[in-house]
Formats: sequence, structure tokens, C-alpha cells
Amino acid sequence: MKSETVQNLIIRGMKIAFIQLLIINSKELESFMQMNKQNLIKKEEVMKKLITFLMVLSLLSLTVEALAKPLLSVSMKAETDATVNNVTKRIPADKVNSGDIVIYTINFVNTGDDMATNANLDDAIPAGTSYIPGSAFGENADISYSIDGGKTYKKPTLLTYEISAPDGKMEKKVASPEQYTNIRWTISKIPAHGSGQVGFKVKVK
Repeated sequence: MKSETVQNLIIRGMKIAFIQLLIINSKELESFMQMNKQNLIKKEEVMKKLITFLMVLSLLSLTVEALAKPLLSVSMKAETDATVNNVTKRIPADKVNSGDIVIYTINFVNTGDDMATNANLDDAIPAGTSYIPGSAFGENADISYSIDGGKTYKKPTLLTYEISAPDGKMEKKVASPEQYTNIRWTISKIPAHGSGQVGFKVKVK
């Protein structure tokens, strides 16, 4: 049997507390109603206690629900390909020169106890580099790009901008990959405790 996560233990504890509180307060409310009959306590006091009881139950329910939300943990690494004795392997990109290719890999994990849907992973293309066309990858990810510093994201064919033509008219152009500033990966579903990776390549200017 796999060991339970801390969040699972917390949620289980909250559920037990929820049930215990329901039993305790139900008995207390029943006793209170009997007292009301015997001592002719006003009906308004009974309603106030019932409302308070329901508010406590509602708060517990919301707390349990909040603990079950998805939570993404993300890490990144930058590497280059190095060939030694006719063997190519990836090494950390501690030092790079003009013309070098750098591979950025983003690893993600849903550490929450609920599925993450339509999760966006955004990353800026580092200054002093240019995006290599077609290098972005990510299983089951919808990839879009930005040319305005991450304010908006679109597919490559829809990334357009306008320039003034010699005749003074505005001319619309499609942005080239060298103009991309950011990349977004939209992942439709990441199950609880599920993981994956996305990434891209750039060329050092």
C-alpha cells in the first residue's frame, strides 16, 4: 500500500472531524429542542443555534474542498549538446558562446490531490537568444507564442504586427520566430500526482 501524502491525511482528518461535529451538534441540538419544549424557550433562539451550526459545517466543507485543489510544481534546466569521443551527451549550459544551441526543459508535477485542467505553463525566451522554429515540444500540450512580452499568445500564423509602408499605409506582417518573446504550453489535463515535461531550443546570438 502506498503511503498517504500529508494532504491526504489532513483531508481524512477534516472529514472525520466533520462527521464527529455533525454527530455532536445533532445531539446537542436535539437536547436543546427538548429543553425548549420544557422551558418554553423562544423559537428565535433555536433558529440562531441552527444557523450557527450550519455555518460551521459549511466552513468545514469549504476547507476540505480547498485542500483538494491541484497544485503545480515546476522546475527548469538549461543544457547544451557536447560531443566527446564521438559520443554526444547533454551537459549543463554553464558557459555558452555565440551560435551555441541551448535546450530548455521544464519539468512539472501536480502535487495536489485533484486534476489540473487547462494549465498554462509560460516561459520567456532569454534575452540574447532567438527561438529555433519548430523546437518547442510537449506531449498533449497546445503551444502558442507571444511577440509582446507575454501579454497575448497566438498560433504562429496569427502572430501579426503592422508597419508603415512607403506610401504611408499600414501594412500587416506575420512575425518571424526570431521575434517571439514568450512561449505558452496549455495542457488540458494533468491528473493528481501526474507529471510531464515541455521545452524548446534557442540559438545564442
